[in-house]
Amino acid sequence: MSPTDPPRVERGPVALVKIADDIFSAVARALELCEGFQHLPAGARVLVKPNLVGLPTKMETPPYGVVTSTLVLEGLIRALKDAGAGQITVGDGGLVNQDAGLATDLTMDILGYPALAQRYDLTLADLNQGPFRQVETGGLKLKIAEPALEQDFVISLPTLKTHNQTRVSLSLKNMKGCLHVRSKAACHDAEGRLSHHVALQALALYPDLALIDGLYSLALGPAHTGRAQRSDLLIAARDALDADLVGAAVLGADLPEVEHLAEVARALGRELTAPPTVGGPLVEDVRLDLDWDWPWLDPYTPAAFKKYNVKGFILPKYDHTLCTGCSFIYNPLMIMGIAACAAHDPGGVEVLTGKAMAPTGQAKATVLLGNCMIKSRRGDQRIQQEVLVKGCPPRLKDLEQGLQKAGMKADLNTYWSFASKMGQHYSEDHGFRPSDFQPLEQ
Repeated sequence: MSPTDPPRVERGPVALVKIADDIFSAVARALELCEGFQHLPAGARVLVKPNLVGLPTKMETPPYGVVTSTLVLEGLIRALKDAGAGQITVGDGGLVNQDAGLATDLTMDILGYPALAQRYDLTLADLNQGPFRQVETGGLKLKIAEPALEQDFVISLPTLKTHNQTRVSLSLKNMKGCLHVRSKAACHDAEGRLSHHVALQALALYPDLALIDGLYSLALGPAHTGRAQRSDLLIAARDALDADLVGAAVLGADLPEVEHLAEVARALGRELTAPPTVGGPLVEDVRLDLDWDWPWLDPYTPAAFKKYNVKGFILPKYDHTLCTGCSFIYNPLMIMGIAACAAHDPGGVEVLTGKAMAPTGQAKATVLLGNCMIKSRRGDQRIQQEVLVKGCPPRLKDLEQGLQKAGMKADLNTYWSFASKMGQHYSEDHGFRPSDFQPLEQ
């Protein structure tokens, strides 16, 4: 198939399965119900693409709903081996941030992937390292990691989570991890066409099978700052769009508002409705209705500012032009800003992010965060004092110093202190089990 053509999709049953005690049995049942290996060639080279967006190693980071659970991955690998698959590659291209200790191989280490690789003779691939091949899809040029293009069978294994830019992040958007870091950033263009670009990427990287890991689900995703809950669900389908429509319905999304799914449905000549499921529960029986976006009081004021009595800090709401690399540092920006401005009014400091934000003309100091914003707004006549925080993405220390230069008493230690407490939200008494993110003990 040429990446410029719509994928040829053979639809089949969509399995919606409730996980009981045995995760491996639930995975096998979901794959059997959806007839997932009906077109798996004997001895096929398989790419399994989990969601490894990243677990920062410089703090204790809860994985629940953020990254694919290791036991669901192991269950899939066992099923593939039983079905006669050949060499299996497990790969993703996650976030990279040196300050936080973020990298694909580090996340794989945390999740026990080296032990899985030894146990099942797997190949582990950091797709950020390429090599890459350029393809064009709908006029969008993307560099795609060759391991995603050269396999006989590709499986998308995302988590069941919302996303504060695209509403949901499921099996089609999960394939964005196969792109070169510059192509990922290019999807967040200055015109804010993220959902359109995700749809084009999905059509060029359409998987042969989707298995959505809903052992845990995540509201306000995609990162560890979201709110997880144990959901004990699996969704599986040969057609990724069908799987995502069911997943989006379970999350509580209004399907027409999930723009990338609507666009993929149009491209495939399909209706935008969740198909019927097999396996037991109905969608309405397990619907979660999870929040997808953080609240803002107005376009310049996060709701959290009112709670902590923050004064003198102007923070326009992130938009679709903010790429994943800079979105990770948005949380440190907010935490440092809240801690600094709750105790001291800096007199009007604004921070602009992404590629399209404009100065308000009301601030005494304007921080331009990241190379894209510097390129876009440097020298703008509405800026009184200009503070440049360079980088793609900027380093956290440079962010701290930039805020200080603008007049805020920012301290990066306030963020590290906050981040160290993230895992305290979750306890084994409420079903959150760290063992779900390690290979089964033998």
